[in-house]
Amino acid sequence: MPGLMTGQNTNEIVKKLVELERRPIKRWETENEYAKAQVQVWNEVKNLTANLQTKTRALTSFTAPFATKSVSSSTEGVITGEASRAAKSGERPIEIIELAAKHQLSGVEVDTNVKLPAGKFTIFSGKLSETINFTGGTLSDLVSSIRNSANTIAECSVIKIDKDSSLITIIAVKTGKINALQFSDPDKILKTAGLVGENKQAPESVISPVSIDLATANPYEETKYKNTVIPEQAPLKTETATIFKPDTAFSFPFETENIQPRSYLEFSIAGNAPAVWELGFVFEREGNLRTKLVPVPVKDGKYALQIGDFAEGKNLKKIIITNTSSADIQLASIQLIAPPKSGTAEPLKVLSEAKDAKFKIDFV
Repeated sequence: MPGLMTGQNTNEIVKKLVELERRPIKRWETENEYAKAQVQVWNEVKNLTANLQTKTRALTSFTAPFATKSVSSSTEGVITGEASRAAKSGERPIEIIELAAKHQLSGVEVDTNVKLPAGKFTIFSGKLSETINFTGGTLSDLVSSIRNSANTIAECSVIKIDKDSSLITIIAVKTGKINALQFSDPDKILKTAGLVGENKQAPESVISPVSIDLATANPYEETKYKNTVIPEQAPLKTETATIFKPDTAFSFPFETENIQPRSYLEFSIAGNAPAVWELGFVFEREGNLRTKLVPVPVKDGKYALQIGDFAEGKNLKKIIITNTSSADIQLASIQLIAPPKSGTAEPLKVLSEAKDAKFKIDFV
């Protein structure tokens, strides 16, 4: 019994002493609850400001509504685009003449259990190509190989006609005439599968020599190539080469129509060759002249200026030759080279031709 001998209520005294000692702990617990409340409030403020920032980002970015104007179509999703802030508001009727289409091919019926030989074949589509090493097998094995190795170019499947016959279908991934599928089948894998005919020998490239007349040389960007305007720095012709002086640039008329796919101008150099040579050309597109100037790396003393990549089907008007090096460049020859088409084996059945989109816009 507490306090029996002392006459004091020791339990109450101990309780009060403990309460006194717990005062700092209680104060800290109260401060902790207050801090938690502050954290919760600031988190709410953070969420609100982040939401405000997201909603106002479009107002302060380069894609702000007051900096650009939107393009919308009467049928949502048919036409999309972006107009500059200088564009005038208005409506433009658009007549869809032809929709873009993918190249779709089908093989002929073959025995479902046909054994295909091992070897290589190549699928081409536009600027892309995939050479597939096939280990041999069934039609399903061939389709799997195409799906695994050339899925960025073509979609392939095998269709069972009846219990004994099947055929292969193959569809280009991209639309447009430039992405039409072509094949090279030297080991007769695709021919055995009934997809293509006989593989033919690839034709030779068409090579046309190009001559430039120094009398027709026109200065090109005199402000950039300072020595171009100095008469003594004009290009010179020797028995073996045409010499271009440092820090000069000239254009030469050269016209050819309907530039072929993957065609290029090959420049051959006599003497020392710079690692990179800046070359260009002018071509006609829709009645307007366009200029393309690109740095071309050297390979075996030659420079291949790809013109088909930029101006396929267009008309070439001029050739631009510059010299940004500190030494003379001796041009030995120029050739226009048009490689043959990539495919050497023709498809047996065309389900749908590759087509470009055609539409007419009335700007009046």
